[in-house]
Amino acid sequence: MNLIRKNEKGVVGVILAITIVALIMVIALVVDVGQGYVRKSKLQTVVDAAALSGVQDLALDKGESIAYDSANDYTNMNADGNFDSINITFPDEDTITVTAAQSDATYFAKIMGVDTISVDATATAKTELASSVFDVVPIAVPFQFIDSIGQENEVTIDLKDQNSSTGVSWMVNFSDTNADATDYAEWIRNGYPQAVTIGDSGQGEGAKVSNDVREALDYRIANQSKMLVPLYDSSVTGNSFDVVGFAEFNITGYDFQGDPKTITGYFTTGDFVQGVGGGEVPPDYGIVTLRLVD
Repeated sequence: MNLIRKNEKGVVGVILAITIVALIMVIALVVDVGQGYVRKSKLQTVVDAAALSGVQDLALDKGESIAYDSANDYTNMNADGNFDSINITFPDEDTITVTAAQSDATYFAKIMGVDTISVDATATAKTELASSVFDVVPIAVPFQFIDSIGQENEVTIDLKDQNSSTGVSWMVNFSDTNADATDYAEWIRNGYPQAVTIGDSGQGEGAKVSNDVREALDYRIANQSKMLVPLYDSSVTGNSFDVVGFAEFNITGYDFQGDPKTITGYFTTGDFVQGVGGGEVPPDYGIVTLRLVD
């Protein structure tokens, strides 16, 4: 009887030992695999930003060599550890792909003979003409006034449709609700909060010029703050504006006393805007968007 009990204790001890070893192995796997996921997430963030850094140079026509250096430098400067490899390619003249791989020593998996864990990440960024953008101001501008972009040639823009006997109000509302002067002043200062897409139709509204609107425009002028304006075709009459493109306008003055009312300034080449490309290729008025496509 004692012998049986001793054997049972021995079996229990063996099972307990096996269980402890198995538990340690599971813990090792969980810890090191978890660290691997964290590492991969960090690496993905780095290559995403590196690809966007490089594609900015492509958008500025600096060439693939400069774009390569920008992406490579960004990757290395923001590395959390050393890289096994960094691969930067250009699928086309407007696109850059950054791939990086890292290996790190394991903590507990060494007991299972696994000394390192490897992760990799890939990001592709593209520059393209923006077909849908955020932060437009509610001032409809005829595309016919665009003569030169990026040369600071000052132009005075008539803010009404000359083909309409009564004129078309130049403040444009892209929302589904009525807007008052306070709304327009806010949109002039900070931009329209929702995306506006080529082909969208905005309603022209009058009698919206107020001190708030003037103060918003004065703020833009004082801060030399460029405005992203929706463009329309002035040959099309009516009290709505069908968006045919976007341009960036640096306002230097305005006149709301005469008829037509006017704004003065110049068109710039456009900053990189938050928006979406693809779809129908819009006219090139200098507004591009940089985006991750993979």
